[in-house]
Amino acid sequence: MSALNSNGLTIRLVAGTTDTILATDDVVVYTGTAAKAVALPAATVQKGKVYRFSNQNTGAVTITPASGTIDGAATQTVAAGAAGAPIVRGLISDGTNWFTF
Repeated sequence: MSALNSNGLTIRLVAGTTDTILATDDVVVYTGTAAKAVALPAATVQKGKVYRFSNQNTGAVTITPASGTIDGAATQTVAAGAAGAPIVRGLISDGTNWFTF
């Protein structure tokens, strides 16, 4: 499910075990109980793009970019969270790699 909130951001909820981030995504919320594998677009095609991830899932979320790195690593793991205590991670592209904030 995707929706625009009052700030004009696209928010998408994901319950499945795999996900591919879309160019139109701004905020992605992971729910459920299983670990998630997330495919992130290459930073080279999305310079300046910001994504926000909220893990309300009781399993970890592993994000892997199509190319480049996230903070110098091949993947980024967002620890398990909960509906009342999500773990939030932001990523921004410099046109070569992704960086957390």
